[in-house]
Amino acid sequence: MKRILNNWIVKWVIAPVVVLGALGWGYFQINYPICAFRYKLTAEVMTPAGLKSGSSVVEVSYQKSLGLLPDSRGKHVDSLRGEAVYVDMGNGRNLFITLGTLDSNRPSPSWSHVNPLREPSEYDEMIGSLDPIWLSVKLFRLGRAEGKEPEMCQRVSKFYGYQAEPIGLNNLPTLVTFSDLLQPETAQVVNPHDLSATFGVGHSMTARIEVSNEPVTHRIDGVLPWLQAQSTGKEGRPSNRLALFELFKFDRLTERTYLRN
Repeated sequence: MKRILNNWIVKWVIAPVVVLGALGWGYFQINYPICAFRYKLTAEVMTPAGLKSGSSVVEVSYQKSLGLLPDSRGKHVDSLRGEAVYVDMGNGRNLFITLGTLDSNRPSPSWSHVNPLREPSEYDEMIGSLDPIWLSVKLFRLGRAEGKEPEMCQRVSKFYGYQAEPIGLNNLPTLVTFSDLLQPETAQVVNPHDLSATFGVGHSMTARIEVSNEPVTHRIDGVLPWLQAQSTGKEGRPSNRLALFELFKFDRLTERTYLRN
């Protein structure tokens, strides 16, 4: 009797669930494709004491939204996992390339005319401070378009093993420095075109990006120990809105709508 009951359960309960699950997964993969990869952002800062550098590997993903709500149709679900670039410049000085564009003091591009990105001229019009998700779209010319995520990954695959691409300083996300790494309220926005205005004569920088197979970087909370407390909600946001600079993204994926049909 027990064997009969077990066979019935396998045949009429477990097997249909497995089949439906496989069909659902296949449908999801076809109708909601995703492109995910990692890239490495490196900054090099020339100082009177010599060249200083720092880098960070982040993981970005591009996916068509599920469209479960009426107003979500035709949008994208793009996300990033990783942390800001940290450059130890010596003598207590530091520089961070954040994961956002807040207060960058550079224009943020308008995306109303780039749906989808196809022509080189459209990439050239991305002249302002770019979110790291759009930084890779521009530098690797991904052609962000709904349902074309597999094609995006095909384009990215061509960059593996190639020399890093230089980044125009105007396209970098917000740069900040701390006069005291232990005090978030000491943050100050830095102009990438004029590091001397913040750090003194003899400072300048360059940046580059490359597709990477390295693990996602996860070390900045050792430099800024208060970040982990902020990300878990144990402490309030500093009065200077530093939490919105997005230095650290590990506890959650960020959903943003960039393009509309």
